[in-house]
Amino acid sequence: NWHSHLPPLFAGAVAVFVLILSPFWTYQWTQVPFLGVSLEQNNVVSQINGTNWPARMQGVAFKERLMALNGEAVPDIRDVQRVLIANGYQPVEAAFLKPNGQTYTITVTPIHPPVVDVISLFVVPYIAGILFLIIGFWAYRLKPQLWESRALVLFVSGVTIMLATFLDISMTHHATILWSLAILQTAGGLIYLAFVFPQPVRFVRAV
Repeated sequence: NWHSHLPPLFAGAVAVFVLILSPFWTYQWTQVPFLGVSLEQNNVVSQINGTNWPARMQGVAFKERLMALNGEAVPDIRDVQRVLIANGYQPVEAAFLKPNGQTYTITVTPIHPPVVDVISLFVVPYIAGILFLIIGFWAYRLKPQLWESRALVLFVSGVTIMLATFLDISMTHHATILWSLAILQTAGGLIYLAFVFPQPVRFVRAV
């Protein structure tokens, strides 16, 4: 049944598309002055920390929220990047909100993103994602008629998307929705794989 091949092939195609786009997103991020903090949605500080990140070294902590730069409100990451690009590598006043409601301001001198952090946050996960996808496609090419092969492609495609966009989800947020969907796909692919490998469970075999 050729219809059963569409989900894994579509998932694999999306993963390849993400592998193509994510290096461009990473390059764009490296060209923007870096405040020295990883921001989740709504500019909440994440747990990720790196090498000599300026804001982190001044005490900015997990769960705090970036509210303003140079007195200008920055409700999302696009506003943060816009202000930082305009400011360049000059000191910037950054206002943060603590979970207890207290606000404070620090003066941060942006830096170029450290190469070691680009490697650990993007290059290593990216290569791991490629390897996962190669394994999935290799198994599918050998035995495309097996449910196990199709389940594996679904699973590794989701993993590849999550790995390739790890830096993006932590810094630039181009693929936020896609990353969220990849979590569901990975879980679904893993459940599907559990149903058919090493042997299909009875109700799956009967379908």
